[in-house]
Amino acid sequence: MADGLSIFRPATEVEKADYVDISKGYHGLMDKFLAALVKKSTEYQKRFQPYDSYSARMDFEDDMQRYINQASSVIPGQALKALKDIDLDKYGNAARFELVSIETVKEDKLLDGIRNTVTTGYYYNFKAIERGNGISLFVPMSDVPELNAVPLIEKWLKDNGFGKPNPLTGEIEKPEEKEEVVEKKVEETKGKTK
Repeated sequence: MADGLSIFRPATEVEKADYVDISKGYHGLMDKFLAALVKKSTEYQKRFQPYDSYSARMDFEDDMQRYINQASSVIPGQALKALKDIDLDKYGNAARFELVSIETVKEDKLLDGIRNTVTTGYYYNFKAIERGNGISLFVPMSDVPELNAVPLIEKWLKDNGFGKPNPLTGEIEKPEEKEEVVEKKVEETKGKTK
């Protein structure tokens, strides 16, 4: 007789004693981790620096699986504390990344009735060394100095030893390789002058 119909009613006080209402703000460990991960990732994006959120999530899921597998043999409080104390700043460390390429982003804009192609920013493409996943970072470019983020990332790249792009090939030259080439050319010219 019910024909798939259900009657929804609020739970009584006796029924509420044994369950947790998940619609009222209950968050599991994974939800809390993801909220912290989004906050940390946004912090790095505002500074125009790469952040490996994929590896952070995969490491957390691995740790969580390890905790589930060891739950019967480990004191639950210790393992749970280890899951909560994951350092998210290590996933933004410059040593975790390799700069692969820099691509120019161009858009067509209508200026004084004439369609022009204007450079609006750059994509800095990084590769995470640990897992090999790609990370693209858009850096906007503007004529207004306060809005131009290119100097921020250029300073970060220089401070962390990343190479500069070669304008002819588009490939990234590592600073140490460039110094070796200069030293080699200097030695070759010394040999020719003697």
